Amino acid sequence: MFRGRFLCYRAAMQASSLYLHIPFCSRKCAYCDFAVRVLQHEQQVSRYIEHLALELAAMAPFASSLKTLYIGGGTPSVLTVPQIEALQGLLEQFFDLSHLQEWTLEVNPEHAVPAALAAWKNAGVNRISLGVQSFDDTLLQRCGRLHDREHIFQAVSRIRAAGFDNWSLDLMYALPEQTLEQWKDTLTQAIALAPAHISLYALEVHPRTLFGVQDIAAFSEDLAGDMYELACHSLQTAGFVHYEIANFCQPDCASQHNQVYWQTQPFVAVGVGAHGYVQGKRYENPADLGAYYRQCRTGAWPVLHTPVQPLAEAIEEFMFLGLRQLERGVFFSDFEQRFQRTIKACYGDRVLNVLQQELLQETVHGLRLSPQAVGLSNRVLAEFLEPLL
Repeated sequence: MFRGRFLCYRAAMQASSLYLHIPFCSRKCAYCDFAVRVLQHEQQVSRYIEHLALELAAMAPFASSLKTLYIGGGTPSVLTVPQIEALQGLLEQFFDLSHLQEWTLEVNPEHAVPAALAAWKNAGVNRISLGVQSFDDTLLQRCGRLHDREHIFQAVSRIRAAGFDNWSLDLMYALPEQTLEQWKDTLTQAIALAPAHISLYALEVHPRTLFGVQDIAAFSEDLAGDMYELACHSLQTAGFVHYEIANFCQPDCASQHNQVYWQTQPFVAVGVGAHGYVQGKRYENPADLGAYYRQCRTGAWPVLHTPVQPLAEAIEEFMFLGLRQLERGVFFSDFEQRFQRTIKACYGDRVLNVLQQELLQETVHGLRLSPQAVGLSNRVLAEFLEPLL
């Protein structure tokens, strides 16, 4: 009986967010493990958009009027102005954008040119995520990035000139041979630019990447921890709100779209390698471009044959992702509405034990990580495996 109520509730949830993946890049970075392709001619993008139109048409019924839209990659900023306009037309054809609150576009510094920025602005984009990674030219070259430090300053100037007030910087740490001083300089330069938002990413070396082939030595965990702590201290001192484990923002500038993920709300995802969550199903598109094109032509959409997420897995995800939100945490009312039982019923004395260790705080609304537990989050999250059902 309980499981049936759960499934019915999840099936009734309607998405109001869309993630769209553009896989093309001018060059593949040394650390990149995403579904990307090196762009060699414009026809690659045109063909991709033609197939994307088929998927957008098929997935539109799963989404109501959109509130958030995120175009990532890859490097979506490689699109030409006519391609931007074609994509805009498809989105307006299949989705209601009249209530859109946040439309984010990922941009590389070398592609932040006035004509493209103006076209995106005209399309409706109101938030830019700028892939900076580092302000150190040596590290940028080592990572295979096409921009240098000066390109970053030029890009920010152009983004502001185009009328974008809400823009974010992506920064990476624990890069090969990166020093604490280099990281400190990157943080100093990023803060000086006064973005609305900053996201941090620790390098992960994957086997099929250039760094993986080169067998890059594992970065010191202690040094990586020091870099993370330095970032937290520096950004909070500069007035940024540490609202998620890896994300910082100026007041009222948190990413609306990413909060959909952290609160395990449904979202439609389209494009090669994209992962979506609708009707209680976590589906994924093939990462191979040829397989994705065949899927679009045959209409064999993964969401149609993906099973509903198991209840225990859904509860674990809700806790793992929710507790990443350092200010909000997880709300008791959200959990009970979603699963028709309480957090304490699912985890028994484990919640009390973590509270007694002062790794969790109980608020009026729910649970959240305590400040001293941020660097120990994996230890805390391990307590929320295997709920009692």
